[in-house]
Amino acid sequence: LDLLDSLRGLEMDGYHWVRIPRWVSHDNLATFLPNLVRLVLVNCHGVQELPWLSKLVYLKMLVVNKLSNLEYMESTSGTSCIDSYRIAASKSREEVLASRFFPSLEELELGYLPKLKGWWNRHGLVVQDDEVIDSSSQNVCPMPWFPCLSKLTIEGCPKLTFFPKCPSLK
Repeated sequence: LDLLDSLRGLEMDGYHWVRIPRWVSHDNLATFLPNLVRLVLVNCHGVQELPWLSKLVYLKMLVVNKLSNLEYMESTSGTSCIDSYRIAASKSREEVLASRFFPSLEELELGYLPKLKGWWNRHGLVVQDDEVIDSSSQNVCPMPWFPCLSKLTIEGCPKLTFFPKCPSLK
């Protein structure tokens, strides 16, 4: 277990199933690899969503490349970032944004993701200005954004229409 605690980088290449393995999914990755700062996902053609990425609070670099069936980076089901915002609506905007949505991410590369539509499935959600409104409950939550992202590369993502804000982008 000490070895996993000290692991700072992980690369997954050639995973072809639709679902990510249980040891990686949801809070497990953040629990087993708490100090992960670099994650590379390449040629994982079956994967359709990655609902656990925003749980990696120390992640500084994320590369997602050639996941031909990926539609959303996160989903609105289960414990996704949007659900976390719904749950944490009573916290201040700064607390929610800093503690929930990639507080350390500095570099993001999205490449050759032909089906990627957006960061999350917005079904049932209305985005207005800097807020997300759940149309079924009318709960209003702050819009997630990348507080530290300074380098962004997006290539070969023709269906990408919605992306969180990046105020620190250079």
